[in-house]
Amino acid sequence: MASLEGSNLDFSYGLLRAIERSLWGGLTVRYVSVRDGDDIIAFTPVYIGTNLNFNALMPGFVQRSYTAMVDNLGLGAAYKVAVVGCLISDRGWIPARPGCDMEAVLSLLLPKIESVAREHGAKFILIKDIHREFQYSHKFVESGYVQVFSLPTIHVATAFNSFDEYLGSLTKNGRKHARKTYRRAEGMLTLRQVTDFAPWIPSVYPLFRNTFLKAKYQFEELSPQFFEECAHSSTPKTKMILCHKGSDIVGALLMFYDSREQLSKRIGIDYRQEETPLIYNLLMYEGLRHAVECGITKVHLGQSTYVPKTRMGGQLDDQYLFLKPFSMDLRISMPLQKAWLNRYRSDRVLKNLREESIQ
Repeated sequence: MASLEGSNLDFSYGLLRAIERSLWGGLTVRYVSVRDGDDIIAFTPVYIGTNLNFNALMPGFVQRSYTAMVDNLGLGAAYKVAVVGCLISDRGWIPARPGCDMEAVLSLLLPKIESVAREHGAKFILIKDIHREFQYSHKFVESGYVQVFSLPTIHVATAFNSFDEYLGSLTKNGRKHARKTYRRAEGMLTLRQVTDFAPWIPSVYPLFRNTFLKAKYQFEELSPQFFEECAHSSTPKTKMILCHKGSDIVGALLMFYDSREQLSKRIGIDYRQEETPLIYNLLMYEGLRHAVECGITKVHLGQSTYVPKTRMGGQLDDQYLFLKPFSMDLRISMPLQKAWLNRYRSDRVLKNLREESIQ
């Protein structure tokens, strides 16, 4: 995988292995690849199951109606879905060998993905969160997929000589926010970076689950086994930042990183604390400090909580879902789904953020 280009952290060996070894509820994964002899030219995972939260971005009444249908009719009524791409990616891609004919590669890869989906009885295919920088999205549309917006992802440029230099690059409001965060935390909250964090998982896992349950968009919940596997990853490296209040751990940030990029993958918070916004902001700033001090030039911050992240210098990037339904009822719903998901265009999200800040 190291010889392939495209979203190297999301599609890294360590992250994909952690997902595979912690799959839940009958979920299965197949890896579809294009090869030249023993050499992999391109690949993507395909996750198939009835327990994937494929409608997390749809209106609440749609999610509730689907849940009620499954509760009343049983799991046999649940949609089996084929999700293409890293299941918990923040920056979707099709990893491929540099210089390959990507259009030809996709012409081979996409029919095989559909074959695998049909073989496992999937009702539709969802190609997950393809980043706007991927230049071959038209091949999905040409293959019968419907292109819709997903949540934008957000990144921060961290090519600075020091953390103070990074802080100086922020807007006046951003610098004020950072200073206020550290001033309020002084004497109350302490931080430490942990490379071998496996022993801490029993203590911090409930915090990560708290954040999942509180999230506006609940995608895939991660098990303790996932964090255990991440603790042993070397490709990419992993690290956890722990936030202490006295002897208690009240927050944690899980990071993946290599020499060029860092992915702040999951954050956990003890919501019993009065200072939960402070804990969140402090962990995020310390993740950025880690990147700057390690010479990492870009940090990926995920697909939510845009207000504090833009204050930290974050830039939004559009991402797209590509949907291919096999049944008539799902095909009929595509125009409505596309219209609804337009709200996640990055320019619309930014416009809403500005209006909220004025209010």
